[in-house]
Amino acid sequence: MATPHRKQLSCDLIIRDADEALRLISASPELAANLVNKGIRLSFLRDPNRETFSWYSADLTMTDSALHHITIELPPRGFTLTFHNLTTDEKTALSNHLPEDTSGYKIVEINCKASTTVTGFGLPFHGANETVDAWVNQHTSIKDIISLPDILRQNTFTLLVKATSIEITRAVSTINSQLIPGDYGYGEEHWWDMGRYSKQIPANRGSAFPPTIRFKNENERNTALTQTHVQDKVGTDPIKESVKFVCLLELKDIFDPEHWRAAHRALRGDLNKVKVTFTLKERDEKHQTGLVVWEAVPLTFATCEELKGIEIRNRIALGLTRPPAGLGHDFDPIAYDDYETAKDGRRENLQLHLESGLHGDTQRVGGIFRLSNGPALPTTMKSDPLAVLKRLMFNEVLIGKGLWDLEKDGVRAAMPHFDLLHDVAPVVRDACLQNVFEDDRERVQKYFSKLHLGLGLVSGPPGTGKSHLASAIVVLMCHNPALRQVYVSAASNGATDNILERIHDVATKTTTNLIDCGVDVKHLMLVRGYSIHTETENCNKVLFGKPLPEYGIWNPSPWKLEHSLCWWTLRVLGSNAVPPLTPNDNAELFDLHERLSAHASDSVSDASIFKFRSLAKLARGVLSVAQYQSTEKPDHHAKLVRQLMELVIGCANVVATTPVASACWIYRTFNDQAKAVVFDEAATLFCSDGLLVYGNTPRPMIAIGDPMQLAPVLSTAFELLQIRRKKCSWERWSDHHRIRLWPTNRFAGFAQISWLSWFIHLGWPVFHLYTQHRMAEDLFDLSLDTVYTSLKPHFKYSPMCRITNFPIGIDVEEYLQQKYKIPAPAANTLAPVFFDCRKCPIRKYPDNESRLNPRQADLIADLLVDMIRELKLSPADIAVLTPYRANFRAIGNRFKKEPELQGVACSTFDTFQGREAQIVVLALCVTRESGPLFVGNPRSLNVALTRQRSGLLIFGDMGVLDFKAKETTTDFIGSDSGQRFNLRMFHDVLKTLRRSRRVVQLEGKRGIDHDGYWEGMERKKK
Repeated sequence: MATPHRKQLSCDLIIRDADEALRLISASPELAANLVNKGIRLSFLRDPNRETFSWYSADLTMTDSALHHITIELPPRGFTLTFHNLTTDEKTALSNHLPEDTSGYKIVEINCKASTTVTGFGLPFHGANETVDAWVNQHTSIKDIISLPDILRQNTFTLLVKATSIEITRAVSTINSQLIPGDYGYGEEHWWDMGRYSKQIPANRGSAFPPTIRFKNENERNTALTQTHVQDKVGTDPIKESVKFVCLLELKDIFDPEHWRAAHRALRGDLNKVKVTFTLKERDEKHQTGLVVWEAVPLTFATCEELKGIEIRNRIALGLTRPPAGLGHDFDPIAYDDYETAKDGRRENLQLHLESGLHGDTQRVGGIFRLSNGPALPTTMKSDPLAVLKRLMFNEVLIGKGLWDLEKDGVRAAMPHFDLLHDVAPVVRDACLQNVFEDDRERVQKYFSKLHLGLGLVSGPPGTGKSHLASAIVVLMCHNPALRQVYVSAASNGATDNILERIHDVATKTTTNLIDCGVDVKHLMLVRGYSIHTETENCNKVLFGKPLPEYGIWNPSPWKLEHSLCWWTLRVLGSNAVPPLTPNDNAELFDLHERLSAHASDSVSDASIFKFRSLAKLARGVLSVAQYQSTEKPDHHAKLVRQLMELVIGCANVVATTPVASACWIYRTFNDQAKAVVFDEAATLFCSDGLLVYGNTPRPMIAIGDPMQLAPVLSTAFELLQIRRKKCSWERWSDHHRIRLWPTNRFAGFAQISWLSWFIHLGWPVFHLYTQHRMAEDLFDLSLDTVYTSLKPHFKYSPMCRITNFPIGIDVEEYLQQKYKIPAPAANTLAPVFFDCRKCPIRKYPDNESRLNPRQADLIADLLVDMIRELKLSPADIAVLTPYRANFRAIGNRFKKEPELQGVACSTFDTFQGREAQIVVLALCVTRESGPLFVGNPRSLNVALTRQRSGLLIFGDMGVLDFKAKETTTDFIGSDSGQRFNLRMFHDVLKTLRRSRRVVQLEGKRGIDHDGYWEGMERKKK
């Protein structure tokens, strides 16, 4: 019988004294040594208590790590290994550690001719006891024999192994067969350079690189991080020095499918503005006389009523906006019914300029470049005596191998700690901690008093209070005299708005309580930063008495007045358009306000701000707009506003922006002085986003999020390079199939590694939130049982989750039981209900792959109308979520017909992350015929299943469980992807719902959605 193949050989370390005496470090629960596929691995036992500190493996899965591994990687084919049976002298020397029968033991001698690579050394470690902790962190002698660094410095190793000769030979063969990773092949220059990229990318086409957090060196890390974004934007053809590309509105017979795809990619996004340039020509249609530029927004069937009945096959649909003034205001475009009837000379009159997001990606690439180049960032860290050491450590840590290379070069690699609570006055500290849920309070103090390199990670399922804790931490930081100013960032505008609102609520409550108790504190100044152009433009509108713009689908913008830089600037000027400042507001800002007030009343002269005198008078109405504009030229006025905004933002306690906005000069001035950073929804941030905000030199940083929900999104995440590629005559079939699967972006997989998960897998301890506070008891169980199984030993529902606190949920449950005769959930709990929708086919518009299900939308509307009428529910307590934008629009259209449904929130799964509702309705929009499709994405589905407080109603088709995948073809540009999801969670959820027997059978109405309409649309497409 063949010997079973062991993946690793357990061994003991033998240390030879100076006099050649043998001393044995035998395996124990605290320390194990193994011969593995890369070399010798030492495994130290971590503290098994996961109440405060949790640890995860480096394999990009959320696998609990009970052991801290330090591996001595032997150079493949760069070492010799010999072994022999124990001699009589060796048996005598090791007799205390050997059994009577030593026949199976061998002495293994390893001699390295090339240098070893050590991974895992110097990373955060909390030992199972003080002894093992000291071995790793204080480098005390292991079992009074030798220190860890002295072991790692050796080039020769002696092991005691119980194994056969075949097993040892096989282990040597495995190590020697390890592939020495080659370079990615993109050079050593990593600043943004379109000319360089246009040569590198076509020359390096190939299969996808597997994502990793462990790199051979600094250059390979920087290559992977930068190329992730470069290849998301740079196309297949050589690129000129430009950040824009141009296409015609009607692209039939002109564009390759790849170009179509690039155009759609650039048009993607709810707040995506584009520009259209009209060419003015003389009557002869040959000579240009000028250009007119209008702003435009992309339109789709899913989001716009105006396209109903319009043929947009092979066309890009836009909504044009006439400029309010200037050359373009009086211009009238010449319109034709179709492309064919337009005069040839007029066909070139229109160009569409698509901003493909390059600005953001150039900033991200710059953030990665500065990780290894240039001065210490942020600027404030230059005054830190440990700045050089911290930067060296941070750079090494992000290579992914640990700090051994620094230690080996003589740099003491002991990671400094930061105590977030240390400098805060006890009364203020206690007031801030009152905002933390009681179950978490003691754990919070323990975790945040020892932040390795100042970095803290917080994770937890939805409803456990992540944003609430983040807000409390920000307020605590602002009251810490060693910090005072904090930069806050989140991946999207919506997430940034959400966290700032939470911080505002917590800060107002905390500060008010402290003031009421007689503590001398001021309200925090919280700034929500947007584009500086938008801030100054809207500030000018208020100053000059013009109305602020209304934002919507034809004029998209995330900008809101309250807390914006414009808002604070108007407040400091004393404008009547915003609330006045008071002595309890931020002291520096109120002082600036008082000084400006004195200038406005001509009561004092302050040379440092004298230049703002007229501006203050304008804001207060002392000067009319006409008077002001007669003395101040537009350029000088614009300069004054920006200079004042710079003074205003310097007073702030907190500035919150998206990562890309943080690169704007005015927010960078604040970030350069901010002593701490907090990232919310950090699991949705690119690693480069984090670096862009954080800088290259560590300062206190807290990253908060849920790695089991949405990950960062690349537009090329699943794209294959060549759409429906045909085999060339000279190709072998094997080569054709291999090339056919080449991705557009070879580094797209690296986007799975978020800013939060990067540090989790690098080995940082994680603070977990285990208590559910938002949802009624049992309503979280679907996700708990399918996604968060590792948290079960500590998870619980708080008293806030008792169903008596959810009267809406109780009413809805009683209503559904009475109407549909479904079984009751377990006592004192609430549970989801599944509505199995039959004869509800999903549909698809010809311009994209977004799905809709009009009959299912009708069933949802009927149920909600009846339920709202019967139970007197508020529509604002209900949210309907669906994975597809087209279905989101279809649901909205159906709801418009029902007065009772006005006010019901409709959203896609992903855009509802971070939000909640009392009753959540999920419209899955998949069927037995379609299969799970995008709904099978476990992260997105997890978001959808965790938004409710009182009730969860799921509309779908239980027949999806019977779907058998088969090869399909489609003409849509986005369907050429390698997109695959692990469907285990999706199937487990449906099976759990089916076992609950809380399933209602419904049937769609044929008259709502006629098959002939969609069949005709498909015929036109062909």
